[in-house]
Amino acid sequence: MLLLAVLAFHASSDTLVAAELRRDASLGSSHIHRRLRGIDAHFPDSEDRGDVVTSLVKSIQVQKWFLTGKTDDFVKKALNLNGLSNKAMEASPNYKYYVKFFLKTEPQRFKDWLNEGKGGLPTHWAWARLGLRNMDPATRDQSAAYKAYMRYAKHFDDDMYQRVLKNRRQAFRVVIGPFPDETSALIRLWVATKRPDWYVEKMLGTLPMAPPGHLGEHYFKEYMHQLMLREQAARKRGK
Repeated sequence: MLLLAVLAFHASSDTLVAAELRRDASLGSSHIHRRLRGIDAHFPDSEDRGDVVTSLVKSIQVQKWFLTGKTDDFVKKALNLNGLSNKAMEASPNYKYYVKFFLKTEPQRFKDWLNEGKGGLPTHWAWARLGLRNMDPATRDQSAAYKAYMRYAKHFDDDMYQRVLKNRRQAFRVVIGPFPDETSALIRLWVATKRPDWYVEKMLGTLPMAPPGHLGEHYFKEYMHQLMLREQAARKRGK
């Protein structure tokens, strides 16, 4: 009976799914679909047949929410995630469906984040919302959530870098957040994008002069270490 219910539900969604496929074709959404498959890999269902059917129904519902422009608040309420702390939300079995919805709405969402407040939403906020603070470091860096975070961090940092270039004397917000692994991820981003040392120091609050024991000094040493590793790898490739 459960399977019949799913098939009936799926059939009623044919029009919406067809519209989504047309829309996806224009957006180059093969990347989005790969990200969504990654979510299933990192939030696996049990082998119970009922759980698999429930997962299918909810995944179809996520498509409908996306196509009909539902808000975050609507989706959280539908998934019984409204009013929960980030930690409690991340622990819910429904959280993966919120992440799927998040990834489908990512382009517009990132645009909204970058335009919110003064200078956009801090990257550590995205880290927490995507559930990365409690994820196993052994699998986190390959997760869809981590890759989504890095995409937002790249948008955020590109915007910040351009603003700093226009006015290097202006005081900018220090980017060190409450999650050490998140700051380390930003450091890897700065190394990959070849940001100048002075910019990294400015973002870490160590330029022009930081007080003794300033946390930014620790992270700047980490940045210099990552630079050294990159240079060593480049030399090995050149041999």
